[in-house]
Amino acid sequence: MQIKRERLRKTLDAPSWRDCLRTAREHAEIMEFEASVSICLDYLHNYLVPPARSQGKVSDITDLKIFFACGGNPSRWKNFLNIPKQMVDTGDGIPLIQRTINQFSSTFSGADFYLIARQDDSHFSSIEGVEIINRRDSIDRPAAIEIVEYARDFLPDKSDILWIYADVYFSDNAVQRIADHISCRNSDFALFGRKRMNPMFGNTGGEKFAAYFTCDSREILLEYYRFLDRLYIGTPLHKYGTWELISLISALKKDDSSALPYPALIGGKTSFTYQELAQIRHSKEFHSRHWIEIDDETEDFDFPCEYIERIFRHVTWVGTALEQFSI
Repeated sequence: MQIKRERLRKTLDAPSWRDCLRTAREHAEIMEFEASVSICLDYLHNYLVPPARSQGKVSDITDLKIFFACGGNPSRWKNFLNIPKQMVDTGDGIPLIQRTINQFSSTFSGADFYLIARQDDSHFSSIEGVEIINRRDSIDRPAAIEIVEYARDFLPDKSDILWIYADVYFSDNAVQRIADHISCRNSDFALFGRKRMNPMFGNTGGEKFAAYFTCDSREILLEYYRFLDRLYIGTPLHKYGTWELISLISALKKDDSSALPYPALIGGKTSFTYQELAQIRHSKEFHSRHWIEIDDETEDFDFPCEYIERIFRHVTWVGTALEQFSI
């Protein structure tokens, strides 16, 4: 308690967080978004009360490779603040991607860390704790198949893969849930995400945060994607992705084993159609072995408005914590 009092002594004369938030929102209303963010970050840097961090269990996994994937062409971000969205400051003074790397490196001892970025993007050169490798191309293809291709070609050894979407703000609890699942070897393949809309941010719902698969499941996943590619020919835009993958697994899964269904089951003898897979995706009733629901403050940033809303909410949280402490 004494340490907390020393840390927060200057907050007794802090400007009202409500005034800060009101001013920031006024700037946002007249489309001065960078000024709005700057006001909030100044407040957070001066008066941030870090949430209590649990030590958690450390997973000593030496045969795991962890990839942090930075988007190839972030058209929705529109170069807001003149930086990639993975480099934004969420209030603690360091880039988002560095925060995420720190979280996972403190939880997974013995793993190797890689950051995938475009060759012409120098923003990530200052990031510590990872080996930076160049993204191969800008072809728009499902992220999960890109994971498998990197695992097959870049990592010829028998390592398992954890693929992290680098624009996600992870709670410590989410990182620990991912570590627990991998440590227990609960499945050969798993997606971690949220199926529904996040009420804190009001987005459209359905987000993927991370993917895990064992070395033994690489060829099975490629078979799945070959099947999906054939199945979706002739459909609107012929576009499928990771949601379709988890829908296909859920359609094939007949037991509660940890292994993926063998690819021979989808060798043209299936009884389901594209429409049935689309219905599974819409209902999002996925198999619990392969979909791990994370429903907390963990969220990604697709658009600047989502980042700004998180900053607003963080100011509110910090201001409320300061008021409670002062009382």
